[in-house]
Amino acid sequence: MSAAQRTFPKIKFGFNTRPTITLCVVEDTIEENRLMNPVPSRMTLIRWVESGVLEGKKTPTGIWIVYQDSFENFVRKLQSEIAA
Repeated sequence: MSAAQRTFPKIKFGFNTRPTITLCVVEDTIEENRLMNPVPSRMTLIRWVESGVLEGKKTPTGIWIVYQDSFENFVRKLQSEIAA
């Protein structure tokens, strides 16, 4: 069974959760959608997380994650600045 075919049980946490994405997904999304050229370096993205441009954190295992809604807001703002 492939990962796409696998189903996961819905878990009710009793509180709102915020989906996260990895910096790799952020990089790929920026590149695939041609949001910025050149694509910001990994260190730039980490600095953006550390400075609050993107909301996220480094996990205990060393993986940098970004809250999906934060990245979506960043893209929305970027696009509105370009259109203005």
